[in-house]
Amino acid sequence: MTLTGQQVRDACQLLRWGRYDLQRRTALPLHVIDRVMAAETVIEATLVREIVLNDGFHRAGVEFAPEGPRLREKLA
Repeated sequence: MTLTGQQVRDACQLLRWGRYDLQRRTALPLHVIDRVMAAETVIEATLVREIVLNDGFHRAGVEFAPEGPRLREKLA
């Protein structure tokens, strides 16, 4: 799935993460995090960066649906 800057910002907002939180969870350099969070359209990222972002959000419980990111429901 191709992420947009808005989706990344929305996912961070769901998790109450700032740029440092996202950097810590993904190990991407801050300058990359800043570019990602500032992007208005599809992130110009390598496949590796996109996988790292998706993995970081997935481990935190976020899934990306067509209508936007949402927290996964926890199983009882």
